[in-house]
Amino acid sequence: MSNVNIVSARAPTKYGGSTSTWAAPPPSWMSRTWVITHSTLKTRASAKNCRVTYSTTTSSHGKVKLSQTSKTEAKGKLHTSTTTSVGARNADAVGEFEAKGKGFMKNSSRWEVLGWGDITNDNGEVVESWMIVYHAPSTGAKEGVDVMTSRKEGMGSETAQRCINALKRLPDGANKLKNSVVMDLRVIDIVGPWKE
Repeated sequence: MSNVNIVSARAPTKYGGSTSTWAAPPPSWMSRTWVITHSTLKTRASAKNCRVTYSTTTSSHGKVKLSQTSKTEAKGKLHTSTTTSVGARNADAVGEFEAKGKGFMKNSSRWEVLGWGDITNDNGEVVESWMIVYHAPSTGAKEGVDVMTSRKEGMGSETAQRCINALKRLPDGANKLKNSVVMDLRVIDIVGPWKE
């Protein structure tokens, strides 16, 4: 069950984030297109219309397997990459994944979900889903976070602020990441129409 109208985030396991009582999002909930609205990753500094589509492919030895297609527009061109992510441990419980790319994105990397949930209106209808993803450092790239929304037009301003505040409330053990959020978090431009 998703976290309805509650916006919170745990620290990455690297910084001692507990997963013992934390429920990761079900793969069926993640399986859709997400728009990245905020990011600390330098690779997104000059990009716009960043989105990622997850789809569940198979399960291997009890571990979730996701197919991931990322699309980014930069300097008038569309850049597409495809990766396959397999649960690093029991991803149903902790939301940690090992990603293996294809082509120029063939390097391995690790990512994990720090927070997720649904925002509903007064009638109980879901109007927006949100997710915060942590990217561990990898070859040639520093660690960072993405804030994502299910809305093609971008994240609601209140939801965005609540996600940012949740990251700023991470425990002191994650001060390095918290400082990055304060110093490096950028708003990703969303400008239609999207290139496909």
